[in-house]
Amino acid sequence: MRAVLDTNIARTLGCPADANFGTVLAGLQALKGAGFSLHLAYFTVVELLGQVREEHFPWPNWVRARDYLELLLSSTEPIMFGGTELLASIGILTPGGAIEVPLGLRENLKATWKEMVTARSPWELPNGAAVRRREQSSWVEMVDGFCEEATKMARTSVKGEPITEGKYQADNEATSTDLISLNRDVVDDMLDLFYENYDKKVTVPSEPKASVRLDAMFRVDAHFFRLRMGKKPYNPKKRANDVFDCELLRYLAFPAVVCTYDGKFTRAVEESGTWQRRWVLGPAELRHLAQGGSPPDMGWPE
Repeated sequence: MRAVLDTNIARTLGCPADANFGTVLAGLQALKGAGFSLHLAYFTVVELLGQVREEHFPWPNWVRARDYLELLLSSTEPIMFGGTELLASIGILTPGGAIEVPLGLRENLKATWKEMVTARSPWELPNGAAVRRREQSSWVEMVDGFCEEATKMARTSVKGEPITEGKYQADNEATSTDLISLNRDVVDDMLDLFYENYDKKVTVPSEPKASVRLDAMFRVDAHFFRLRMGKKPYNPKKRANDVFDCELLRYLAFPAVVCTYDGKFTRAVEESGTWQRRWVLGPAELRHLAQGGSPPDMGWPE
């Protein structure tokens, strides 16, 4: 069983005076004691390196954080790679071509962590570019492009007519008014059809299906899609760091739990309606663990 840590967790560990420090540390210790291996998320490292180098995360705080992380993180895989490579490593080869996990990637990330631990100043830290990253679409494109099928299906859905493959294929463009009025039931119908088509296109079928493993990722994308088209439109340009949070959701496909102290992120997961919410451990869940509670069941739904 695995758990990945986001940037907020790492930053909190660097600030013992923070009111949340004790809860975070005790919650992570409880997870480790329950048999979970702990890892920094792939993009957490990218953020941390940038923040320390740019002095948004003071060097003394980083030194304290890494001392705690050395005790908590897996010694064999302190940084867990993510993105499409993560999905490929568990057999989910996504539509658009097979992605292979680069040879030596785990070893390279382990070496990166060693550099982060032994650095004596911000200038000795590895450059963020040294942590291998696949090129990503901008967050704006990710939000605006949620399920290309969505804009084709919206007008039909809003009219209350059944969504069928034929109507799904129909070439009709949705207006902003149509999209604003989308409710959860309509989005669920759209996602059901999207999942069906997505699973057909996945080049190597998995068990459970890829759509089950990636439910949170797609539902949170849908959540931001609706916010983007709302009366007070969500502005992904001003919330560019949200892309790092949403990349965390890929880890749930492993499966793994995600540990975060970002309340906005956990609320977005909650509001998306995903069944994988139980695997995202926010402030309340970490406090529950710190007080002796049990970690979540990691079984797939039947």
